[in-house]
Amino acid sequence: PPPPPPEPLPLKSFKLRPPRAGFGVIEAGAAFRFRMVLSNLTVDLARYQVHQPTDPQVRVVYRPGAVAAGLSVVLEVEAFAQAPGPLHAHFHLATEGECFEIEVEATAVCAAEFAEWRLGGGRLPCNVSVAPVPPLRAALTRSQAPRLTTTNQAAQGRMAATRGSMEGSVGGSEVRDLQDAVAEPRVPTTEADWLPGTPP
Repeated sequence: PPPPPPEPLPLKSFKLRPPRAGFGVIEAGAAFRFRMVLSNLTVDLARYQVHQPTDPQVRVVYRPGAVAAGLSVVLEVEAFAQAPGPLHAHFHLATEGECFEIEVEATAVCAAEFAEWRLGGGRLPCNVSVAPVPPLRAALTRSQAPRLTTTNQAAQGRMAATRGSMEGSVGGSEVRDLQDAVAEPRVPTTEADWLPGTPP
């Protein structure tokens, strides 16, 4: 008899490396980040979503969106222990066909003990780094949709002067573009400006 057909793969399949965030020894009052890689193993575009941990000392820094087939994205788990002691937390990473539960573990010590541990040969894991600045705990660091840029009056003046010089260099021909600055309309400043037939 012919061999049975292979079992079909899930519609969307991701691989997370490493499967857990083990910081080891960290310094209380400082921010540390654990680097993780999420790979799309399918041949189609796939999306994912991170459900932040309930512990305010831990958050996930990432760029939301879709992952192309065969490509990977980086997630950074940030731990900010407020006091010495063990730190245990977890968060969920949901995809279109799976849900990961990632454990986060760390042991926080005071600054003096951490410095002594480093002098004694202690090393952080290769994918753990110290955050350059203290984190803002009020909001999560995520990418935002691009905003429409606005031009202030000073920039408008500079752009108008530049356009005027360009027009002079081409023999007075009118040069316009959708990105050209538009002059602000004149706002009436006196009561006479509102009267009909009053010269400006």
